[in-house]
This record gives sequence, structure tokens and C-alpha cells, in this order.
Amino acid sequence: MKDTGYYRVLKGHKSFKPPVTIVFLHGTSLSHQCWLRTATELSTQYGVDALLLDFFFHGASPPPPHDSFRPEDLVQQLRAILVELGWEKRRITIAGLSLGGAVAQLYHIEYPNVVERLVLAGSGGLKEEGIAITRPIRHLLKPARKLLRKVPSSVKGKGSFLDRARCFAELAKTVPDYGVPQDTPR
Repeated sequence: MKDTGYYRVLKGHKSFKPPVTIVFLHGTSLSHQCWLRTATELSTQYGVDALLLDFFFHGASPPPPHDSFRPEDLVQQLRAILVELGWEKRRITIAGLSLGGAVAQLYHIEYPNVVERLVLAGSGGLKEEGIAITRPIRHLLKPARKLLRKVPSSVKGKGSFLDRARCFAELAKTVPDYGVPQDTPR
């Protein structure tokens, strides 16, 4: 575990020139484990390099090094890991599930020259027909946010359950709605 959080690299057995790299991003309250079988298969069967990471507050990663917890912070976490690996200039494919899909899209917007393709599954940030998922979550989190404000700061230490709850509440406010028309009140 580092300041960038937990990540795992699976090196492919083939030496592609340039290397074929797939970054796997998980959804809210999941970890890199949700992609591990897929990444292992692609790495061993097809020889691609795979990067799996745990976003801050997920899996084996710590809380973020600062108080903020927004999708943009997760983009910077991914960027820091790629720089640490020396992969910041590699052309990459990003596979994102839910929150990971929203982060993948934001990464592509921020660094379009390195993202070769996106694979999005149930991605945040897309307007899809169907039931709005994050809107009910936001509605349920309003009372929780009020309660969290009343909890003494000694109980809300960095990394505590209450600190995680506060950060997830903040994240739910900032991730775009699924399938909610623009004129729907929030």
C-alpha cells in the first residue's frame, strides 16, 4: 500500500510492441477483486499487461490523503499510479464498472492522448433509459449527512466508518444520475 493506494499489476507473457495495457476500475463499495478473474485470464491467455487498483476507501486502499472524495480525485489517483509505474505515456484501454466507468470517462477527458478505448459496464455519467439509481441514494443520504454532522469529531477520525460514510455521501452527490432527465428536481 502506498500514497496512491493499493494496486496490482499482472504482466503479460508476450512482449507486444507497444505493450497492450488494460486498466480495470471497480464500482462503489467493490475492490479490484471484482475484475481479478477477467484480468488474470486476459493476462495469461492473451499476454496483455493488466492494472487493477482499489480506489481510496475501497478494498485495501486507505482514505484519500486529503479531505475531498470526488470522482476527479480518483482520476488523479489513477494518474499517480500510472506515473509511479512509468506507464503514463502508454496507450491504455480502461474497463470501468459503475463508478469505475465514470472515472474512466473523466480520465479520457483529462488525458485523451493515452486512452485508446473505453469499456463501460453500468457506467456512472451516462444518461440511460430506466430507473434512476443514484437519486434514491441521495435522498436516503440526506438524513445520514445531518446525523454525521452531530457526531463528535473524536469518533469521526480519518479512516473510521463514519469518515467513510461521509466520503461516500459526498461522492453520491457528485456522481451524475443514471437515466434522470435534466429537468428532474434533485
